[in-house]
Amino acid sequence: MRSSSVRTPPASVIFLLGEDLYAKEECLRTWEATGLVREYLLAGESTPAAILDSVRTDTLDLFAAAGGGRRLVVVDQAEVLRAADWKLMSEYFRNPSSDVFLAFLVAKKKRDWSPHRWVPPAGLIECNPLRGGRLESWLGRAASERGISLTPGGSRQLLRMGGEDRFLLAGELDKLALGVPGGAAIGQDEVLELAGQSREANVFDLADDVFSGRPVPALTAIGRLVGAGESPVGILAVISRRHRQLARLREVLEEGKDESTALREARVSWYKKETLALARRLPPERIGGIYRELLEADAAMKTSGGSPRLALERVVLRIAGGG
Repeated sequence: MRSSSVRTPPASVIFLLGEDLYAKEECLRTWEATGLVREYLLAGESTPAAILDSVRTDTLDLFAAAGGGRRLVVVDQAEVLRAADWKLMSEYFRNPSSDVFLAFLVAKKKRDWSPHRWVPPAGLIECNPLRGGRLESWLGRAASERGISLTPGGSRQLLRMGGEDRFLLAGELDKLALGVPGGAAIGQDEVLELAGQSREANVFDLADDVFSGRPVPALTAIGRLVGAGESPVGILAVISRRHRQLARLREVLEEGKDESTALREARVSWYKKETLALARRLPPERIGGIYRELLEADAAMKTSGGSPRLALERVVLRIAGGG
C-alpha cells in the first residue's frame, strides 16, 4: 500500500486505514492545499444514500466556488458501516465523479471488511502509529521544520511527555519554537521548563471538567493554562487526546475486557482510576458528536482567521454543556 506522504489524492475513492489520526489529518491537509474544499460526514450518522448524495450534489457556497467545485468529502469512523452499506455504494466506486474525492477514514478493519475490492491499490493508504526510531526520526524532522533542534535528552523527554500522540508533540514543538530562539539544541531541562509546565495534573483537571459537564471550571482552567503559556491549539490537542482515550476505554470495557487491558489499549499511563471513572460517566451517545465538534474546532482555529481561544472556549462550552 502507499505511504501517507502522497501530495495529491491518489484516487477518486480513498481509504485511510489505521489508528494514526495525525497521519490521516496530514493527508487531508496536504490534499486541501491543492485547492480541494473539505466536507465532513460521520459514518454513524450517515446512510449510504446520504454519503452518495453529498458526493454528487454541488455545494453552493463561496468556499466551494473558490475551490472551483473540486471537493474532498471525508467520511469519518467508516469502520461502523456494514457490508450491505458498502455494497450499496459499490456502483459509485466503479464510476466515481472526476472532480470530487471521497475519503473514508477507517480505524479498525473487520474480518468481512472488503470495500477495497472496488478500489485500486493507489486508493489504500496505511496510517499506522509511528513508534521507536520512526517516531524519533519524525520528531527530529518536525523540529527542524520549526527552525529548532533537540538534543537526544530533549527528544527523549518530549517523547516521555507526549507518548505517541503526534498532535500533542507538534503542539509542544510549536511552544519550544516560540520560547527558544534558533541556535543551540534544546535539551531536557529546556523541555521540562518550557513544554512541561501545567502538564498532567492541570490537564487532567481540565479534561475532567470538560467531560464531566462543568463548563465554568473548564473555562477558568483554560484561562489559567493560556496565562501559563499554553497555546489554545495545544490545549485542544490535549482534550482531543483525552477524548480518544475515553472513547477507547469505553469500547474495550464494553467488549468485556478487564480494566488493565482497557487502560493498556487506550494508552493511559497517568490517573488510571480517575480516567476509568470518567470514561464510565461519558454518555456513549455523545462520543461521536464530541469527536466531530473537536474536529470542527481544530479546523476553525487553523482556517477561519478568528480567535483560537474563542474557538476553544466555544467547543468546551458545547461539550461540557452536553451539546
